[in-house]
Amino acid sequence: MAWLALFPSRPDELELDLHGYRVVTGERVARAKIAEARANGFRALRIHHGHSTSGADAHAPNEGTLKAAVLALARERDIARLLDREPLVGDAATTLFFRVTRRANRPARWTSLPRPEYAPRAAPPPGAALPGEVPLFAPPARD
Repeated sequence: MAWLALFPSRPDELELDLHGYRVVTGERVARAKIAEARANGFRALRIHHGHSTSGADAHAPNEGTLKAAVLALARERDIARLLDREPLVGDAATTLFFRVTRRANRPARWTSLPRPEYAPRAAPPPGAALPGEVPLFAPPARD
């Protein structure tokens, strides 16, 4: 099931799970949450896209998977200028690290996640914002 939550050990990082979305919807959701996370002052966003099921090495950039869509987003000019460094790409998740935001939204502003197209089996972590819920997350204050 799709969800957005604070990363358990780092309150300035978020996790976004795209399971349950098709590629087009997942890309739209990821684009929105990347912009919102950066605008709200978070330092990183870990996007769970799942293992790629295309290609011999489980990643073929032009095959239409969520992983390929997230990697393509990270290369777009509008998104790349928000990033502090190259994304950390894993088998099932990609982490984006943002540049420091000088004027973060206070209070944090979020949009709710759209309803997923299908329901995967995994349960969201405690405290996660589910589709249809507006998250209340805000990063800790920086000195």
